Amino acid sequence: MATQTTLTTGRTPTHVVGVGASAGGLEALQGLFDAMPAKTGMAFVIVQHLSPNFKSLMPELLERHTAMPVVALMEDLLLERDTIYVLTSGLGVSVEGQGLRVTPRDSGTGQHMPINRLFESMVPLGERAVCVVLSGTGSDGTEGASAVHRARGLVVAQDPASARFDSMPISLIETGSVDVVCTPGDVPRALQAYAANPVEGRRFRATAHALVDVAMGPYEPILALMRKAYDLDFDLYKPGTIGRRIERFIQNGPTPATPQACAERLANNPNELDRLFGEVLIGVTRFFRDTEAFDALRTRAIEPLIENLAPSAELRIWVCACSTGEEAYSVAIMALEAFLRAERPPRLRVLASDVHAKSLQMASIGLFAAESLAVMPSALRQRYFVEQPSGLFKVCDELRRAVIFSTHNVLRDPAFARIDLVTCRNLLIYFQPAAQMRALASFHSALRPEGMLLLGESEGPGELESAFETVAREERLFRKRPGIQLPSEVRTALLPAVQPRITVTALDQRASLRLNELLLQRYVPAGLLVNHQNQLMHVYGDAGRFLQAAPGQFRGELWSLLAAPLRTVVGMALRKAAQSRESVGFGDITHEVLGRTERLRLQVDPVVDTRLPQAMFMVRFITTDLVNETLPAAPQASGQSMAMEVEHLEAELQRAREALQHTVEELEAANEELQAGNEELMAANEELQSTNEELHAVNEELFSVNAEHEQKIQELRDTTADLNNLIQATDLAILFLDREVRLRMFTPAATALFPLKAADIGRDLRDFAPRETDGELMQDIDLVLVDAKAIERELSLADGRFLRRRLAPYQ
Repeated sequence: MATQTTLTTGRTPTHVVGVGASAGGLEALQGLFDAMPAKTGMAFVIVQHLSPNFKSLMPELLERHTAMPVVALMEDLLLERDTIYVLTSGLGVSVEGQGLRVTPRDSGTGQHMPINRLFESMVPLGERAVCVVLSGTGSDGTEGASAVHRARGLVVAQDPASARFDSMPISLIETGSVDVVCTPGDVPRALQAYAANPVEGRRFRATAHALVDVAMGPYEPILALMRKAYDLDFDLYKPGTIGRRIERFIQNGPTPATPQACAERLANNPNELDRLFGEVLIGVTRFFRDTEAFDALRTRAIEPLIENLAPSAELRIWVCACSTGEEAYSVAIMALEAFLRAERPPRLRVLASDVHAKSLQMASIGLFAAESLAVMPSALRQRYFVEQPSGLFKVCDELRRAVIFSTHNVLRDPAFARIDLVTCRNLLIYFQPAAQMRALASFHSALRPEGMLLLGESEGPGELESAFETVAREERLFRKRPGIQLPSEVRTALLPAVQPRITVTALDQRASLRLNELLLQRYVPAGLLVNHQNQLMHVYGDAGRFLQAAPGQFRGELWSLLAAPLRTVVGMALRKAAQSRESVGFGDITHEVLGRTERLRLQVDPVVDTRLPQAMFMVRFITTDLVNETLPAAPQASGQSMAMEVEHLEAELQRAREALQHTVEELEAANEELQAGNEELMAANEELQSTNEELHAVNEELFSVNAEHEQKIQELRDTTADLNNLIQATDLAILFLDREVRLRMFTPAATALFPLKAADIGRDLRDFAPRETDGELMQDIDLVLVDAKAIERELSLADGRFLRRRLAPYQ
């Protein structure tokens, strides 16, 4: 039986090793302690997911796999080295000082996270803390182990390939907080390496991290297609997550189910590619997801922000990764209700962003099924949603005007400005640590001083913890600390990292460009390069003396830079050159510069080449003493020329109006297409809802099967107990042997014939000398094993009694 007494010798362990396991954990724990030396100087605390009504047999089961004492935790104990502590059902445990504090399991309705609780209590131990996460479902232990990692403790995760259930190890590995990934049998070597040298121990690689990351090489053609179509850098996402989503998409598609075949199919099917893109982004959301987090958001963030808001100011909220809009509308409803309670006009702007354009289209339409609104109070549903003839519910105009949806990449695009509240829930868990830092820095720069940040239940500020103050730890609500400037390397991480490649060829090219510029300035006549929109592109020679900045807004056009006497003649020459595609020249032009009058010739030459993106025009000014040919005189600014100029401007205005009308018509057509696309997405959403219901039904069936298994196990326990009682009560000397003649079981009466004790189970019977002579025993055993027939003999004992021996096959 497991030890249950309080240990008080006070032999402090060198390290405290917290071990978390769930489904499939028994096999992993046995493998771990089969390889664990009896003398490590460490204390081991094991926490599993157990039903409070289930009596755990883990202590008894582990005793067979270790020489260390196994203590069933039922009360507060002192920690001792080389001891294993196993938490029993219905309790929770935490490390306090040099001991373990055992408390009843919380009876609340929240999710039970006993592994997280243990790990978080180990944070004060610093480098003496070791977290080991083994097989299991869910994410229990992820947050606590990440906190230990930040406190410089060691974090070990079981290699998912060796785990019967890999959710818990993968959840931890994807945070980037894991120091060692290995099989349970390699954990002891990792602990010994860490105890000898903490720095080198973190580099222990019994199993490389690459084993847990899905190799992205085979999926590169698919990633290239999405990268080109959606301009998104998947290198910043966790490879394991991306790889698993792509692999599941491939396996659920048509055959052949290979990455290459899938890439060829997606290259010719944009709709399928967009479906994969949506699956990779994992757009999971719903109205008022996580009640506790929204309650904290309302009472600790939105209401105080509105209370401190200036009368004419606007409450600005950024909902990052809004998917199909449920969370954005939920936050907006909460804010509008808070304005109503405060008896203030609702000055609200919710900026909802995502990288998936089709999800944003669905969100902007604002149509939702009745099932989506089931969790919403009926009063809010009636106030902010209007039922449609189709049975769907559409957001009301007031709510829709408060939310602006836009495509935005938080890892690349500039952050929004002057934000009071940022919500970004369950996005950072899919990013690699560098990308998490980049996103958090973006939120920090967007927030006003003392602005609020709400993250997902498995997320936190990480290495930027000093820049944020914790408002509600459990609900992951934080406040920006005023007066803190992020380090330059963090701020620059907001921009894509581009490493300049300086080579000899690149230097020669720059030198060549500079040389060309110098030669043009020195030898080319004064001229201006103008595009087809009359915008100045380049100035050659000393043509700058013909330019002067006109008062007013600068629009980049040549007219706003030319000296007044030159505007009419240059404009007419450019229009003629554009119409005829031939050179146009005018002579006898007077121009006054620095109090001196000079006579000029104007020459406009079209520059047309198929390799140029647009037509260009070279406007040259040449003094008359350099030319001999006779050119037509420049037109004077007469009433006729002014009328021509006005007529030209009116024609340009009419063309602009026609272009604007054409653009409006195109936008209306595009909007109709978007609405049609939205209806298709709504149909897909209904199919997903149906699939979700089927999954719930399957889950219930699994629970039923599990209950049946528990009942069957209980029946086996009862049968085993009955058999043990029968064996102990019988007066017959009975030995149970396996095919290798090893002891499986024996009755107490058998000890009168053989010198046996309980520890001899598993030993060869031939190792024991019988108390009475029986020379044919082993020969008869071999015959029974071969013929499977019973053999009976009558033996004469030394004291004159007779013994009937019967050997029978064990079927």
